[in-house]
Amino acid sequence: MPQGLCTLGYLTRATVRAVTGGDPSGIRGVRARFAAPVSAGEVLVTEFWRDGDRLVAQMKNDAGTVVLSNAAVDVA
Repeated sequence: MPQGLCTLGYLTRATVRAVTGGDPSGIRGVRARFAAPVSAGEVLVTEFWRDGDRLVAQMKNDAGTVVLSNAAVDVA
């Protein structure tokens, strides 16, 4: 079973690609609550929306279960 930090890395990678155009220096901080375990091979869907200089996010697996919740990504 993958580590939770790997799941957090996927959230960060999705944010860097979608919001900063691939420039990781645009991210100041990332935090999230690990809500459910993730198994190898599961498809992860990242949903986020902007709230000022912060992105609020959550990540779901292919069954629709929230695996990362209360996530916040601070962008520069």
